[in-house]
Amino acid sequence: MKFYQPVHFQLHEYIHPECLKIYGEKSIWFMDPRILWTMDGIRNLYGCRVFINRDDMTERGLRPFGHGMSEHFFGKATDFDVDNYPAETIRHEIINNPDEGVFKYITGIELNVPWVHIDCRNYNGLLQFKRG
Repeated sequence: MKFYQPVHFQLHEYIHPECLKIYGEKSIWFMDPRILWTMDGIRNLYGCRVFINRDDMTERGLRPFGHGMSEHFFGKATDFDVDNYPAETIRHEIINNPDEGVFKYITGIELNVPWVHIDCRNYNGLLQFKRG
């Protein structure tokens, strides 16, 4: 996938505010199109609001400054919440359907956190991991 323009999300929902100040609309260049496509697909699948960055949370998408080698640093990860769905329900569906539909590009998922973390790292399969 060469380029993807999000349908359901605006750039500030993915991009750290400091990065937006510097790069503006070009900030989309730092996001992996697979994660953008996947998040639009998740929004369509569940048919309700999906929250990435908002108000007091600004590092749930791209984390370009001082965050080491996280998939977020490379624009390949997103943390999010789906309105009316517990994170564990979303994780369960992804884990049980890893190669189907909107989940096909997800190769990493974080366990035991109150939000959903997905990423599209270079991995063959679905890596399930815990923080730390």
